[in-house]
Amino acid sequence: MVARSLIAFSAAAVFLVVGAAADEATNVYGADFALREGSHFVIHCNVTNFETLKWQKDNVDIEETTTNNITLLEAKTPWGKTAELRVSYATTGHTGSYRCNSFHNRGQHIYVIGRSSILTNKDEGQHMVLKHGTPLRLECNVTDENPQLTWSRIHIDTEKEEKIDAENARFKVIANHQSSSLTLLRPTIDDAYYDYLCKLSKKSNVGQTMTVTETFTMIWPTACKMAKEHVVVEGESITINCTVFGKPRPDLVWEFENDTISNLTLESDGGRVEVNYTILTIKDTKMTDRGTYRCKPSILKGAYAVSCPTYIRVKDKLSPLWPFLGICAEVLVLCCIILIYEKRRNKSELDESDTDQTPEQKQTPDAGKGVRQRSNN
Repeated sequence: MVARSLIAFSAAAVFLVVGAAADEATNVYGADFALREGSHFVIHCNVTNFETLKWQKDNVDIEETTTNNITLLEAKTPWGKTAELRVSYATTGHTGSYRCNSFHNRGQHIYVIGRSSILTNKDEGQHMVLKHGTPLRLECNVTDENPQLTWSRIHIDTEKEEKIDAENARFKVIANHQSSSLTLLRPTIDDAYYDYLCKLSKKSNVGQTMTVTETFTMIWPTACKMAKEHVVVEGESITINCTVFGKPRPDLVWEFENDTISNLTLESDGGRVEVNYTILTIKDTKMTDRGTYRCKPSILKGAYAVSCPTYIRVKDKLSPLWPFLGICAEVLVLCCIILIYEKRRNKSELDESDTDQTPEQKQTPDAGKGVRQRSNN
């Protein structure tokens, strides 16, 4: 009789422990949630030593295969087991209610939103090209009925997000039944430093509001500006600055007479030439440095490449002296010409004065005396 009572008491105790453990296990799941196709998720679950670990989705046993992107993990604990269900790439087929034991009265519901919910007018490179003053139209088309579509943009540096609405004069927003478009009316390069977001808000069948976002990344074609000519005296230093525009940050290549100025070129030149992105510095210039230099920016691995040339003139060190010597030579030649001219002119005047005298004007001293003697008689 005593033995029967002990057995009944033990059975009741086990039932209470298992029941308590089962009630506790029903609360180990996280909250229901929704996510977008292509994302990953993890579901955690705990069972006691008296429970069987068996994962199910919608009351159907789950098998770990390479095709369903599901990985099942488990580890022993002092009171039972802890388990994880991991999905590396979620698809709409993963939508459902998950639990790790059939006796749990509830599990965790996952809702996966398909990528086809939003269709855009992105190009193959997944970016949009902005040009100064040229309107650009961004489009979002959805497959859902009565969608809630909104537009915003986020700065790529500060990550500050700002909402775009129809009241903004710089943009034009048009919403139809299953589509919405955003037009940048007068874009500038500053607009290229934002990512533009098309957001679709929808409710999942677990009552959670899920926002699906399509991001439009902007690029700004490269441009450059540089003086057409630079002049330097031999032996002095010269710095050339090339102003570059573009987004993302352009890659820059310098060329001299169609030959790329590489690191090997700089080292072989004894460090006379230095390149600091948009700035080219040449120290102790030589006559061989004379020629055409080009600044060539590009983005996206060579796309939208442009070229800005400049010509460097190297003057001789004594070049300032040549004009002075030339002026001195001109003055010396002019003085010689004037001196020769004056000498010839004076000589010709003397010769003319001798030939112009008449015989009567040529009186001798004796003739004068004779006249005075007759007058005395």
